[in-house]
Amino acid sequence: MNKSKIEERLLEQKPNNQQILEDTSVSPSIAKPLVVGSTDGFITDAQYKEAFDSLFEYEKEISDHNETILKTLGKTAQKDFADLIDSCSSVGKIEFVDEPKGDAQNESNGIFKDVHVDQWSVGDSGDSYAGFIYAKVNKQWVSINYEC
Repeated sequence: MNKSKIEERLLEQKPNNQQILEDTSVSPSIAKPLVVGSTDGFITDAQYKEAFDSLFEYEKEISDHNETILKTLGKTAQKDFADLIDSCSSVGKIEFVDEPKGDAQNESNGIFKDVHVDQWSVGDSGDSYAGFIYAKVNKQWVSINYEC
């Protein structure tokens, strides 16, 4: 099989003890170089499956936990929660905390009162954020980890 000039250059420039392998999982005729952090092997399909299965289990654990908490907060909690995080994603378990962090937002969403936000920019575009939303619900502060 003839390698393209780009593939040849990549193979010549093994960065910092990293091994460059061919990823032929899509099609043997459309092989792409795959940089792997170890010189003793490469990531197998089983390892990818294990990683994604683990990620799915973690996300399901978070979702189940948050749904259970929201059910205890009242019948409008799930809708109010969706409105609160708007187009963002909840990426952590809802927790009860002693006090809020971040800046007061002078807003409320249904049962979520006195909203505070502690956030930071992620990525290099400046329009992606992550952080925590704090709100008072039934005289208790909740913390919600989110990203947009």
